[in-house]
Parts: sequence; structure tokens; C-alpha cells
Amino acid sequence: MISLTLALVSLVLAFGASGLQDSVGLHELSSHQDQSHSRRAHTEIAYWEARDRAEASRKTLPATAFTTAITDLGDLRRLWDYFPPDYNCPFLKERVGRLGDGGNFEEVMAALGHAWVDVLKVDIEGHEWDMFLEFFDTPDAHLPVTQLLVEFHWPGSAEKVWKVLDAILADKFRIFSVEPNYYCEDGACAKNLLEFAFIRVSDDGHVCSRHLHATSSEGNAVMMLPDGC
Repeated sequence: MISLTLALVSLVLAFGASGLQDSVGLHELSSHQDQSHSRRAHTEIAYWEARDRAEASRKTLPATAFTTAITDLGDLRRLWDYFPPDYNCPFLKERVGRLGDGGNFEEVMAALGHAWVDVLKVDIEGHEWDMFLEFFDTPDAHLPVTQLLVEFHWPGSAEKVWKVLDAILADKFRIFSVEPNYYCEDGACAKNLLEFAFIRVSDDGHVCSRHLHATSSEGNAVMMLPDGC
């Protein structure tokens, strides 16, 4: 009888401890979510303030700044200065792979049955401008990509730069890194060869990365994007 009583007491204490741990775990999760929401809200404010400053400065530029054949806009400003990495990407970045598959990425996606791409690297030796202009010329065109990494080569005219970068930003991408490419004999190519890294963000600041949801209406596991992506 004593053994049974002790066993029951131990069982009650165990359940009580388990319930306490669950409560602590839920509190920590709630605290983490509150901090995450706070950080995202702060990031959103900082991002749009930076974009507003860039737009205000952009409106003061002379008309020639949008057709110039050089990157220098005077007053120690370059065209690239209007597209700074002003978004704090929450993910680590690293190089993945060395050689591309070639061909049209939409055809490759279709052949593989992919509806979304986590990372798209574009390094096509100057043809990126016409490729993006053609792509975004289609009404309601959207790149189904979380991270977009592009090596931009100076096209010889500012007009294409403004149009392409504006189109990418309008497609809910944000710049989180810009690096000059010094990979030439004397490094002089750095002002005309830049590595841009973009990440797609939803209307309320969530990174547009697919997440596994438990079940669909048919009871199957599905991958879904945050709302507003």
C-alpha cells in the first residue's frame, strides 16, 4: 500500500513537472515571437526610411543622370549609391555550387517540377539587363525566388540600370548585400562590376521562404509561403 501511494505521488509530481516545463516552454516561445516581431517592425521602419531618403535624393538628380554613359553622377556619388544594401537579412549567406545548368531557368524549373526556387544565381556576362527587362516586360511577372544573386556588368547606359533595379525592388525584393568585384588584372573593374544580393520579403516584412505546414485540405503535408509574398 505504501509503495502504491509513493508511486502515485511520484506520478503526480512527474505530471506536475512536465506541465511546468510545458508552461515555461510556451512562455519562452511567446517571448521569442514577441522579440522577433519587434525586430521585424524596427527593420521595416529603418528600411523604408532609407528608401525614402534615397528617393528624395534621386529626385534632385539632373535628367542626364538617367541616361549617362558612366557611373559617376558627380558630388562623389555613383549610380550604385541609390541601391544600397539597407536591409538586414536574417539569414547567413554562402556560395552554393560552381557551375550553372544553363538554359532558360523557367524551362529548368518546369522540367524539375519546381514551383519555387530558394536561391537563383545570375551571372551571364552583361546579358542580365536585357534578360530582366524582357522578363519584367510581361504583365504581372514575378520571380518565384527567395534569394536572387546577380553579377551586374555596367551596360554602358544608366537607363537600363534604373529600369532593372527598380523592377526588381518593385517585385518585393530587397538588397541585403552589394560587393564590388575586383576579379580583374588591376582591380579597376570594381566600379563597373558589382555583386548584388536580394531577398524577397512579404508586405509585412516576412522573408518569402516556403515553410512546411502540417496538412492540406486533403490531409497531406504542404509547403506554403507567408501571406503577402
